Amino acid sequence: MNIKPVICILFSVFMLAFVACSDTLNSIGTSIQPDGDDINLEVDTFYVTAETVMWDSIYARTTNALVGEYDDPVFGQIKSDYLCEFFCPKTTYFSDKLTRIDSVYLKVYTHGFVGDSLSPMGLSVYMANQNLNRDFYTNVNPADYCDLTEVMGRSVFTLSEVKTWSTVDKKPLKEIRIPLDTIWGRKIYDEWMNHPSTFTNSDSLRKFIPGIYVTTTLGRGTLLNVYGTTLMMKYSYTGRNHDDTVDSTYTSGGFVLDVAPEVIQLNSVENADLDGLITPSTEKAYMKSPAGVYTELTIPLNDIANIVRKDTTVNSAVFKLTGFTDDEQFSGFDRPTNLLFINKDSIDSFFKNKDLPNGKTNFIVTYTSSSNTYNFGNISKLVNYYLDKFREENYATIPDLKYVLMPVEVETVAKTDYYGNVTYETIGISNTMAPTSAVLRINPNYMKLPIVYSKYNDRY
Repeated sequence: MNIKPVICILFSVFMLAFVACSDTLNSIGTSIQPDGDDINLEVDTFYVTAETVMWDSIYARTTNALVGEYDDPVFGQIKSDYLCEFFCPKTTYFSDKLTRIDSVYLKVYTHGFVGDSLSPMGLSVYMANQNLNRDFYTNVNPADYCDLTEVMGRSVFTLSEVKTWSTVDKKPLKEIRIPLDTIWGRKIYDEWMNHPSTFTNSDSLRKFIPGIYVTTTLGRGTLLNVYGTTLMMKYSYTGRNHDDTVDSTYTSGGFVLDVAPEVIQLNSVENADLDGLITPSTEKAYMKSPAGVYTELTIPLNDIANIVRKDTTVNSAVFKLTGFTDDEQFSGFDRPTNLLFINKDSIDSFFKNKDLPNGKTNFIVTYTSSSNTYNFGNISKLVNYYLDKFREENYATIPDLKYVLMPVEVETVAKTDYYGNVTYETIGISNTMAPTSAVLRINPNYMKLPIVYSKYNDRY
């Protein structure tokens, strides 16, 4: 007989029955099978456990940053700032008839915040005195790269008074200007005139300008999401009038150095007052970004292996996590939209190698706001993969799986097929630098993992 249609029918009938019945079902055996079928279909329920683990540093190679300080009533204190190099676009230049440097300032573009937009905030800029290392972890110490006694410039403001410059993803993009001494513009202009090769590529530019450090020096009530950073120099120059009669003085649009993906940006993040979150609990687990604390899940693979035999396939293992709405409402952070579900031992190499989720041993879990849940869907591929792996390697005791949930940014690209259907392909995953948090329910009632498994009686 053609067994594939039978499998589909059996599985559909089972799932309808399973949803309608209680979670105490242990087996459906052969009771729903037609006479003469050689398939055993069974179900059992297991329980995933969870705990909150400290995670003081993450790999964050990104042009996005976070700057400011904020005291959250649930997730404690966070302070963040960043170091960055500059990239010289081919379209930027100085006029060779420059007469004076009019102004120099650093522009910090922000497209979101946590905290109080009416709270005064101060940003300061320092020049790096040595090249930045390609160590993109957030436990970097800025004092290793610059002299914190020599400030380049400062700005004090309230975010509510900063004008909107543009929009990004329907969010207002605000431009914060930090004025710098014009002597910096003159130094850059002199280098441009005397050593133009300095500005031909990033390697030569970083020898002249190792980078800058942007930090907060006033206020503990606001965290800014930094979309971009630009060093702008405006100057005046002489030129002929339109009728080519006499020289006049003109003001140029300026000379621009940007922070771009081609150069290094190091994000420094410090979290405090997190001890209460990692206290063992059977009710709650916590997650906070960037860095801070994550939720570690233990999948009872050994218990599953004791039930699911070698000649058996796991057909379904559906799991979800539910938010603790009563507690989350007191935090100023948003819920993370995307979580990376990944083996704890693979985290470091995943981000360093710029890997993408494979859909089997790691994948993206998305947030559903209406139910405040993270739905994992069917993780049977993961369970089968590790059952087969450990059995092939002749493990005497199959170990449980230690997995971590991490807030991430997902970069996608739209693709349209011949019929006009649009799909989105994931092209990049990075640790999120946005402030997010979640409190998860880990009471056993919320941590059930129902397993559906089947065996072909004549398979072996």
